[in-house]
Amino acid sequence: MKRSYVIIVLMIALAAAALLWLRENPDANANAFQRQFKKELAALYPYSKVQGNDLSSLECDLGNGLMLLNLESLFKAWRHDPKLRDNLVTHYLTVLSKSQNIGQYKLVAARVFPQIRPASFGAVYSGSDLAPVSMELFGNLAVFYVVEFPDRTVYLTHKHLSDWRVTLPTVHEGALANLLKRTRKPALLKGSPGLYAYLQGDGYDATRILIVDELKESCGNLQQPFYFAVPHRDALYILNTAGLNNITAPLNKLEALTRHLYRSSHRFLCPEVMVYGADGYLTLEDYRAQH
Repeated sequence: MKRSYVIIVLMIALAAAALLWLRENPDANANAFQRQFKKELAALYPYSKVQGNDLSSLECDLGNGLMLLNLESLFKAWRHDPKLRDNLVTHYLTVLSKSQNIGQYKLVAARVFPQIRPASFGAVYSGSDLAPVSMELFGNLAVFYVVEFPDRTVYLTHKHLSDWRVTLPTVHEGALANLLKRTRKPALLKGSPGLYAYLQGDGYDATRILIVDELKESCGNLQQPFYFAVPHRDALYILNTAGLNNITAPLNKLEALTRHLYRSSHRFLCPEVMVYGADGYLTLEDYRAQH
């Protein structure tokens, strides 16, 4: 009897220690949450696919198109109350199958935004009406279109546009207008004359290169041609060389910064400094070769 009591006390102590360890180790806690989420997702939706480990943008497909899930709020609730852990994730997953039913275009038009990603994104759906709609940009990059919701981001597919009877140019124009409304003035980087940075961190900073004509005054009355960089989705750097006696130092700095940010980000886009002018988008190397 005494031995059984000791064992029970020991088990309770071990459980309490494990819970305390999880609370004090958020990374391990997040890993445990993701394992449960992915396990339950696979059980409910055998053909589902999940990629990535970022709780704020987990790529998910239940078989009806791509979306990014923001699980941070769900994770906080899961972590706060252990009693919810057997039901909270399952409850969330049971409503996910309806996530691609996003309503009519006029109801979500104000939520649509453009997003630059590698053109290969969604290639698994090539030839399908579930393929994300996109427009080529430069290099291996393309512009995709998303509908934002508090808990998820749904990528617009050919099926969405077909059901809505809306053209891609219409979606593109509306998405750019929404992006412009959300855009704040850039920061002029300290110690870097002429170097402006859009770092709002909303997933669309790089995409702001598409509305640069409307942002010229914010970047010191920017004129073409100009240098810019989009090392990853959350950064746009624009170098305005007007009034600079020597552009070598700031340009070298921009090149080094671009390479570093490209290598260190999981949302990488382009490792090169680009030039935008009358000839469209050119790499710095190609621009120098032509001038």
